[in-house]
Parts: sequence; structure tokens; C-alpha cells
Amino acid sequence: MLSAVGKNSDTIVWIVDIGFHGTLYGVRVKDGKLLAKGSLHGTGRPLTTPLIYGHYLYMPSTMPDTNESILEGFKIEMEG
Repeated sequence: MLSAVGKNSDTIVWIVDIGFHGTLYGVRVKDGKLLAKGSLHGTGRPLTTPLIYGHYLYMPSTMPDTNESILEGFKIEMEG
């Protein structure tokens, strides 16, 4: 997923690496700089797109031990 964030409206690509506990990455497109990295409580979900609303990113996930579906949320805090 792509989004424009920060005072400079930098374009960020959001990548979810699924796994036993997934990882969310935010990478600035113009130079490839890693701006955000967060651990998920769950595994993430393949073939899904995060949703950005205001300063928050939401994404579906699955708890690794129970396979229960959950919604994970992250506050987007960018400088510049």
C-alpha cells in the first residue's frame, strides 16, 4: 500500500511480512529509507491491504495460536 505522510508528504510504501508474529515496514519510496518497523501481535494476513485513516494504520491479522481473526492498529508518527 502507498500513502503520503509527514510535512513533506513523502510517499511511503507499507509492507507486511507475514510470519508467526508478522512485521510491518514503512519505506520511503524516493530513497528506500526504512521509516517505520513494528511487530504484529498476530501473523498478518496474506493478500490484504492495510487501511490508513487519519494518523492510524489498520490491518487484519490472525493470532498464531488460535487462528482467531483480529484487527491490528498502529499510530503513524513521522517527522518532517
